[in-house]
Amino acid sequence: MVVLIREIIVNSWPDRFSPEELRNDVSLGSDGLGLDSVEVAEVVLACEAGAGITATNELFVGAPLTIDRVAGYFAAA
Repeated sequence: MVVLIREIIVNSWPDRFSPEELRNDVSLGSDGLGLDSVEVAEVVLACEAGAGITATNELFVGAPLTIDRVAGYFAAA
């Protein structure tokens, strides 16, 4: 799932991020990669399509969304 998330980000915003920036622990939001709320939603929607499941509000509550956190959520579902 981590690989899928990285591919989603790279394919959605080519040339915006370097491989070094796409660390598993970096926040997807403004305090990390700088994705806005719509862009974060696009990543989650693409993960939903790839995993064949729908995310709940639980994913968005608490700690910042990171590549690891999103991957872990979909892997556990």
